[in-house]
Amino acid sequence: MIPRPVLRKVTLRALITALVVGPLLTLINQYEALTGPAPPDPTKIALTMAVPFLVAFVSGYLTARSFLAQIADERLAAQAREAALTSQLAAAEATAAMPSTAKAEVASRD
Repeated sequence: MIPRPVLRKVTLRALITALVVGPLLTLINQYEALTGPAPPDPTKIALTMAVPFLVAFVSGYLTARSFLAQIADERLAAQAREAALTSQLAAAEATAAMPSTAKAEVASRD
């Protein structure tokens, strides 16, 4: 799940992208209708504005989701490393606390 502040930022960037790219695409795709006698098609203009928003939003959303998953994986790996080091330290401390005869017995088993 993506946190709301991240989702807001992704949405805002997608909106800015649509406001910059959408009119340019509309001008390119509807030039004759905008400059000629025929009226422009509002459906085509709306879709032309929506496409850059959707592309930017989906791209930003998937990137944020992937990044957050990577951070979660790295945290889990760090916790696993910490747990392994803690158990190794506990084993070393237990071995150090053993009498010397018990240490020799453990060493002979290895």
